Amino acid sequence: MLKTLSKRTFKLPKPLLQEEGLVILRLEEYERFKEDLEMLGSLKFAKEIVEAEEDIQKGRVYSLSAVKKMFGL
Repeated sequence: MLKTLSKRTFKLPKPLLQEEGLVILRLEEYERFKEDLEMLGSLKFAKEIVEAEEDIQKGRVYSLSAVKKMFGL
C-alpha cells in the first residue's frame, strides 16, 4: 500500500530526471540497504575464512621461518 507524502514539494534537476534508474528512498530504507551490501561483502570474507581453515586442516600451511625465508626477512 502506498503512503501519501506530506504536501511539500521539491524540484529535481532536469539532468537527474533524465538519468535512467532514479530511486528515491527514505533514509531508514537506504541505511538498511547499505547494511545489506556490507553483509554481502562480509559473506565473501566469511567464505575466505572457511577456506583458510580447510587449508590448515589439510596441512597446507607454512611455518613462520619458511615465510620469512620466502620474503627475505
